Amino acid sequence: YTMAATRRFTETTYLTQDEKKERVEQMAKFTTPEMREKCWNARDQCFDCLDTTKDRRKCREVCNEFFSGKYCLQSWIRHFTSKRRYANAWDFYKKEQKPTAKGNES
Repeated sequence: YTMAATRRFTETTYLTQDEKKERVEQMAKFTTPEMREKCWNARDQCFDCLDTTKDRRKCREVCNEFFSGKYCLQSWIRHFTSKRRYANAWDFYKKEQKPTAKGNES
């Protein structure tokens, strides 16, 4: 376990029933089709801006909609950014690899 996971577990362990219910209700609002659509749109606009301009300052306003948590759960934001980071690293890796000539392999 990481410290963050341990902290989240500890925080939820000592909540009252009313606090747990409130937390579930807050999370439930993000799982409606409308909110998922808003989350995905905010994510796509942010990532498209970052991919086209390569300047984070120019995308600050667009990306604040995504990273603010207004439309997405924080766990979704972490998931999407991690997935994007991995995809970008994989693309970079593939570009750096030089194709080997067939027949030269031993």
